[in-house]
Amino acid sequence: MTAYAQETAKIDTRIKHLEKLAEEQARLTRTVESIKDEIAAQAKSRDNRWAFRKEVYVNLIIATTDMLTGCSALLNSIDKQATFQKDVLPFLTNFLRHAGLAQLATADPVPTLVSVAVNEIMRIDSRTAEFEQIRTLAAHLYSLRTSLLEAGRKDLWDEALNNA
Repeated sequence: MTAYAQETAKIDTRIKHLEKLAEEQARLTRTVESIKDEIAAQAKSRDNRWAFRKEVYVNLIIATTDMLTGCSALLNSIDKQATFQKDVLPFLTNFLRHAGLAQLATADPVPTLVSVAVNEIMRIDSRTAEFEQIRTLAAHLYSLRTSLLEAGRKDLWDEALNNA
């Protein structure tokens, strides 16, 4: 009987020890799952920010190109009835919208570059825009687009254009 009681006590001790190990394993599993969830949430947040920044760059480059196209059409127009209002203003709202978002999402130099172009646009009297004003604006927009491409490449992919 004594041997039986001793073996039973040993078995009970082992079972308690195994139960403690199982509880510890469950606690560790919950901790690991919690850490994995946190890492996944951080990765998703980073990916969402990257996607938003990419979208802002793409839209701002497209809007800048549209403004350039309008300026170019106006500068190259044989039709003297062409006007800043008809050829460029349709693109202005879109450009200004994306210019505002650039301050929220892009690399440090981009808002400053955009501000220079916006200031040039605001100087133009759309009713009496002159050839030289349009040419100056087009030069600023061209420079802005080139700078946006460089800044976007650096900001989004950490690469300079001349390294590609």
